[in-house]
Amino acid sequence: MQFNASVWYPTALLVKTHNVTGKKYFCKTTKLDKLDTYTGSGLAWKSHLKQFGKDISTGVVGVYYDSQRCLEAALKYSKEWNIVESDEWLNLIDENGLDGAGAGVLHPMYGKPHPDKGSKRPHISAKLMGALNPNFGKPSKLRGRKNLGASLALKGRKRPEGGGKPSKQVLFTDKNGIEHLYNSISDAEKAQNINRSTIRKCMHGKCLSRAGDWNYADKEVAKQYLQLKVILKNKPNHNIGRKASDEAKAKMSASRSGRKQSDEERKMRSEAITKWHKSRKEQV
Repeated sequence: MQFNASVWYPTALLVKTHNVTGKKYFCKTTKLDKLDTYTGSGLAWKSHLKQFGKDISTGVVGVYYDSQRCLEAALKYSKEWNIVESDEWLNLIDENGLDGAGAGVLHPMYGKPHPDKGSKRPHISAKLMGALNPNFGKPSKLRGRKNLGASLALKGRKRPEGGGKPSKQVLFTDKNGIEHLYNSISDAEKAQNINRSTIRKCMHGKCLSRAGDWNYADKEVAKQYLQLKVILKNKPNHNIGRKASDEAKAKMSASRSGRKQSDEERKMRSEAITKWHKSRKEQV
């Protein structure tokens, strides 16, 4: 079973119930802002939705910010409800909360032949193969021509009025409490020199920014992610109280060797140390 612990996002464990047939599906998703719209990705479950429609309801088992706790909760729920053997459930394998179908013998198609094995390619008719094809022996009409593509063909054209999806305004509050309003994430990226992917994650409550607080300017949209941001800010720091090894200290010292700190960096480091000592006193 393959899982990359370095790429872990907060994960929700869900139970999807088909309102027509009553069948259930246990799954996980990292799209915490789309728990109701996420339909699930299991083969048997997707086939069931295709046949009976997507009239489903969603139940939340829990939201987990630690991979080990998510793994234990997912396997415990899978065993308690016997989701693989029970006719009530459409899971082919036990859900582990970390990845999809397992590798090797854990994969539901392990040992089974490919459904198209031994059959001819259905998209090629025997009447159009070889010399029977009207283009047989003729050079391609596109040979020697540059493939401009749709993006280059439309390059330089102005978007028609009212066309496309309008950008959402972004509100950035820096550490001094000063608010900066941008017309789009792209404008915020250029102004603050921060990757747009990082900005989007901060607004959706998936990570925190040392530069300040990111939100959508529209309060109704920002309200959707407020709870996730509060949970992330109150998440306990498991590194507090841990001592770095001599090898780690040597690496950190070597990385800072000969590097001059700016006044802002000194201030940030001082605030971090003060906050750490304060948290230590509260723990004691």
